[in-house]
Amino acid sequence: QAIPAIVAAGFDVVSIANNHALDFGDDALRDMRDRLDRGGLPYLGRGTRSNDPEEPLIREIRGLKVGLYGFYDVPYGVAYAMVRKARPQVDVLIVFNHWGREDHPRPIPTQRRLGHGLIDAGADIVVGTHAHVVQPEEWYRGKLIFYGLGNFVFAGMGYDELHRTGAFLELDLDRTGLRERRVYRVRIDDDGAPRWLDSQPWTPDRVE
Repeated sequence: QAIPAIVAAGFDVVSIANNHALDFGDDALRDMRDRLDRGGLPYLGRGTRSNDPEEPLIREIRGLKVGLYGFYDVPYGVAYAMVRKARPQVDVLIVFNHWGREDHPRPIPTQRRLGHGLIDAGADIVVGTHAHVVQPEEWYRGKLIFYGLGNFVFAGMGYDELHRTGAFLELDLDRTGLRERRVYRVRIDDDGAPRWLDSQPWTPDRVE
């Protein structure tokens, strides 16, 4: 029932690059990928740890070619090589990283190292998930790294406001990359569903 509901809610792409994709084993992971394919919901990442390179998911939106990667536990050198290879194929390249330390509101040094390296390799925007709390943004060489969006839809994460609060990132893109970014906060209710906290863009903390 989940995949039709996700599609009906307006999601175009999901990422399966995360630390829980293999919780029920390889057979369940393959079943999930098959169901995503049949349901017409494209996905980023494999859901498995691998040193083999992947191709980006590329979507053309109003004439703009946007490339998307989803990384979890990909060796730095492999990730950088994938980004360098994809760079000439797209106008804008966005990398989603499942990274960092859970429940920690600041990025750890490995996040900053990987984020900077991905930008150096050619990524235009790097967006982070996994920590379950909102982490700050950084502007590195004029490019956006948003270290952690926190929770958006998540039942069972209502035990404090840090875990109830997530960030919704809205981007305006053109062929030069990111033209403008807006951030709005959401708060998950007791059923795990998001409710808007902000009617106007919110200003996140920054890493200097």
